[in-house]
Amino acid sequence: MSRAPRAARAGFTLIETLVALVVFSVVAVVAERGIVSVRLGLERTRDTLAAEQVARSLVETDLDRLVRAPGEQSGETNGVGWTILAEPIDLPLPPAPPPTRTPTAQQTDAQALAGAAQGAANGQSPAQQQQPDIQWRLLKVTVSVQNGRARPLRVQTLRVVKDVSQ
Repeated sequence: MSRAPRAARAGFTLIETLVALVVFSVVAVVAERGIVSVRLGLERTRDTLAAEQVARSLVETDLDRLVRAPGEQSGETNGVGWTILAEPIDLPLPPAPPPTRTPTAQQTDAQALAGAAQGAANGQSPAQQQQPDIQWRLLKVTVSVQNGRARPLRVQTLRVVKDVSQ
């Protein structure tokens, strides 16, 4: 029985080398998929944060300036598109109670005549002397901000605005 020299047996066989290559390839594919999913998650988070910042900015600072009546407005802030939709909400409100009269009827009539005389002296008609009738309107405001590839970020709030009718 002759034994092969020790130097001839040193090293890897072809099968061992192929198995090592397959294991290395599987690990590389799994690592690449993990890196891609982390990168996509980071981009989604960045888009969501940008949309939240724009929505917060619109609701906290610009909403009073932008929403004064029902309607739709859109624009872009820092490369992020947004839309504001204001819809009126009709609430059945009870009628206002009649004003209470504490002075006597003669005093009230005398005050009304004195006010009319003063307005006539200033050149105003009785219709011009009246204060404008201020009414309040309740609006449901929906702020939609584009969120990259995901669904738009929506924020809803209520606003009370003044309607001055003369």
